[in-house]
Amino acid sequence: MIQIHLKIAWRNLYRNKVNSLVNIIGLALGLASVTFIALFINDELKYDQFFDDAQRIYRVNVEGKMGDNEFYAGYTPPPAGAALVENFPEIENYTRIYRPGIVPMESSENDKKRLFNESNIFAVDSNFLKVLSYPLAKGDPATCLTQANSIVITPQIAEKYFGNEDPMGKVLLYGVDKTPMKVTGVLKDMK
Repeated sequence: MIQIHLKIAWRNLYRNKVNSLVNIIGLALGLASVTFIALFINDELKYDQFFDDAQRIYRVNVEGKMGDNEFYAGYTPPPAGAALVENFPEIENYTRIYRPGIVPMESSENDKKRLFNESNIFAVDSNFLKVLSYPLAKGDPATCLTQANSIVITPQIAEKYFGNEDPMGKVLLYGVDKTPMKVTGVLKDMK
C-alpha cells in the first residue's frame, strides 16, 4: 500500500517539476526558520541563568538623543544606580560595569617582566560579586573587591602573568600610569 502511495507521489513530483520545487523549497525554508527561531528563544531563556536569583536581576539601558544622534546603550551614567535605589523601594541593590577598552597590563615578578595589552577588562563596583554570583576558585566574593585597587582575574590571566605560581596577593600594574592592582580573587574556569 505504501509503495503505491510513494509511486503516485513520485509521479506527481516528476510531472509538476516547478510546482514541486517551489513546495519543497518553501517547506525547507519554513522548517529552517522554525528551527532557528526555536534555537534563538531557547538561548534567550538560558541567558545568564547560572546566577543565583537570576530572575531578580535586571539590566538598565539608556535610550537617548544627543543632537541629531539617537542611541540605545547598555550603560547608564554613574549616579543612575543610586538614584534608582533611592526612588524605587523595589530595587534592593545595584552594581555598575564599565569597560575601559584596551589597557596595558604589566607584571614584574621575580625579575620577569610581562607586558600585554588587555581588551577584556571590566571595572566594577565593590558589590559586583554579591549581585552577580560568579564562582571564585580563590578569594572571598564578599570581600575581594572591597579594597581600593583590588582585582579579580580569570585562570587564563593568572597563568599568562604568573605561570604556575599562586596569583593571590601578587600585583599587576594597570594602565599607562602603572597603577598597582593587587590580585584578591581568581574566578573559576567557566568554559
